[in-house]
Amino acid sequence: FPSHDMRALVGQSKSIEYPTVESAIQSVFNKEQAGKVLICLDEFNAESYIGKQSIGKLYNLITSETILLEGKGDNKTEVPNFINIMASSNYLDCLGFVSPKNRRHTLVEVSAERIGDVAYFDELNRIRTNTDDLAKIYSYLLDRSIDVFRPGKCYDTSAKQQIKIQSLSHPLQYLHDLYENDDIHTLPLSKIGR
Repeated sequence: FPSHDMRALVGQSKSIEYPTVESAIQSVFNKEQAGKVLICLDEFNAESYIGKQSIGKLYNLITSETILLEGKGDNKTEVPNFINIMASSNYLDCLGFVSPKNRRHTLVEVSAERIGDVAYFDELNRIRTNTDDLAKIYSYLLDRSIDVFRPGKCYDTSAKQQIKIQSLSHPLQYLHDLYENDDIHTLPLSKIGR
């Protein structure tokens, strides 16, 4: 779902979209985040901003139990944090600042199967802009069983696995590649450590 469709699903009053990470993590004049459960970042890329301070603020927004809200001319108010962040990106390493061991994110892969399929996307756009069709989609989603959903479990995808592999040190990447290519038996163990 594009962020505007996800916001429609969650509710416009319970979600907000930001054009940049910086605007989402600002600690002053952020009162519009009050009562929100979803922040959408469109075309997110960790390389689009630099600085550990920005990374730390985003991480705090994700993990803190409370957030400080401040309106212009208002005092800061501490409120419970129910915010989830959804970021869309064309970059596999969009979460470059996240440790591969981090359990607080999941990458959802989007199929490339329909690239260039104009008829499909025209029909999809027609459906998402038609109130009756959209109501059917929402009804379908509401009727789906969520018995298998485990909120505490971090779901792994091949994209997330790829990020983990890319973050390995060069020697560990080499060993991983040997293992994956079933060449681990060719490793000259007798020469290692001499």
